[in-house]
Amino acid sequence: MASSMTLSHRQPDVASVEAPERPDARPRSGGAPRPARAPLRLGLVRHFEVAHGPPAGWVSVADIARWIEDYDAAGVRHKPVDLGPLPWPRCIASTAPRALTTARALYQGDIETLPQLCEPKLNPFRTGDLRLPFAGWRMLLRLAWMTSHSSQRDVKRTFLTEIERVADRLTEAPDDTLVVSHAGSMMFLRRALIRRGFTGPRFGIAECGRLYVFTRGA
Repeated sequence: MASSMTLSHRQPDVASVEAPERPDARPRSGGAPRPARAPLRLGLVRHFEVAHGPPAGWVSVADIARWIEDYDAAGVRHKPVDLGPLPWPRCIASTAPRALTTARALYQGDIETLPQLCEPKLNPFRTGDLRLPFAGWRMLLRLAWMTSHSSQRDVKRTFLTEIERVADRLTEAPDDTLVVSHAGSMMFLRRALIRRGFTGPRFGIAECGRLYVFTRGA
């Protein structure tokens, strides 16, 4: 998965992104509050597919780093997304351009941004001139993350701490909330929400532009 290698860590500040002015722009909620005692819904969505494929051939760590920069700057491929029959009064997105572009396509109101939803930037390996196919580097980086390799330990600890804080924030959300982020963030956020009493679908690597709804009773 390309995006699992394009994770970017941000400072834990919060901003608000105003929607572009359009004559019909308005929150999908229509201003109506969630009914009293109705279950809280959180809709997790991975950003649209990025229009930048993986590098071909045998590449070095330096090649991967350059590819990641290009991936972060690339546009996305828009697609229709079924957001379900009920409105989403609120929307939160990571600060990454691909997530914000997706959120603006799905939601017509103001979008709150959370840098904690961005995926972490993995620390580089000291591999010299070693060259591997892209799939080989992806497997190596995932293994280093899963085993908490010393090169990634601090990054992983910080990332997981911030995901827990995001889960706490979402648990206290005043209304149903659409959350647009990334595959890695969604994987760990799902686990955090389940631990907090939410129910929702299982997934490994989330599909781009697909809604995953999690609910918790009042």
